[in-house]
Amino acid sequence: MPSGRVVSGTFLEKLSLLKFPPDELMPRMVHACVMLQAVGPKDRENVGTTLTEANVKSLATSSKAKGLQANRMISKAYDIVSVVRDDNPQKKQFLLGVGDMAVELAKFIFLEDDTFESMDNISAKFVEQFYASESKGSHDDGDSADGAQTMFEYSNDGSSSNAGLFTVRNAGFKPNSLIEPKKTDPSIDEQYVIEYIIGDVSCGLRRILNDGTDDKK
Repeated sequence: MPSGRVVSGTFLEKLSLLKFPPDELMPRMVHACVMLQAVGPKDRENVGTTLTEANVKSLATSSKAKGLQANRMISKAYDIVSVVRDDNPQKKQFLLGVGDMAVELAKFIFLEDDTFESMDNISAKFVEQFYASESKGSHDDGDSADGAQTMFEYSNDGSSSNAGLFTVRNAGFKPNSLIEPKKTDPSIDEQYVIEYIIGDVSCGLRRILNDGTDDKK
């Protein structure tokens, strides 16, 4: 964002006046508009002017379909980044990557920017960069790229598939988590550590031994 750049209250008000049915809300896309106004090439006395009132209004009319698609793509990108642990030093960079992707989508929709051939190309670049960054790290830290790489597969309409692993992780089952089997005999104490979870939601377990250690070789 250029030093001293301002996003005017008038612009924010125009965004707030947009009316959508509940099933067509696009908060991620509205946020993308704010970001593009903040970093875009046009300004008047340091007040962002890249997007016009006509651009904003088009989100509810001629640009609605693309806006909804972009909103889904940005949401899925945040879902992908959400599996990265907060103490991962790359987490901030990943979030900035989602912001860059959102700005590029807004530029493609409103400015007819031809840097990318399609919205799918924009999302594909983000996914490629994310996976490339994740693959450089260790796969033994309990939150490796194994999960992220198989969690989402982007299709032409920006939707995702293979969300089973994401559902499992959201339920709290992650590598290094401690679990117990459903007990049939309360006198037997069993605990296991989840070692890995792969794309088909199969997992590997290590048993906790009586002395509190596990049987990891």
